[in-house]
Amino acid sequence: MFAPIQSLRSMSPRLIIQNIAQFGLIVASAVIMWKTLCVLFVTEAPIVVILSGSMEPGFKRGDLMFLTNRGGVDNIQIGDIIVYNLPSKGIPIIHRVIEIHKDTKGDVRFLTKGDN
Repeated sequence: MFAPIQSLRSMSPRLIIQNIAQFGLIVASAVIMWKTLCVLFVTEAPIVVILSGSMEPGFKRGDLMFLTNRGGVDNIQIGDIIVYNLPSKGIPIIHRVIEIHKDTKGDVRFLTKGDN
């Protein structure tokens, strides 16, 4: 038999319940920390992983990026790094703003590019 199953069978029910409760507390703590970061940084995802090398050498693939919402599109300037999602992809795109276009209706569009 497998060693983990054997060690589980040798544990008392009280110890099993205690381990399950400790695991639940760890998971609950992680969720609380995530939600706290969401509130503090005013964003749905306060931490993202850089998935491509398009922002090298400043940011490498696998780096963690902490995000904050600085108050909407009116505060974004050329040179800022923004994170957005494309409707066709479920992954965050992290690029630098190189041009800002405003139309007569007040809509704002950004031309972005990776640093690489």
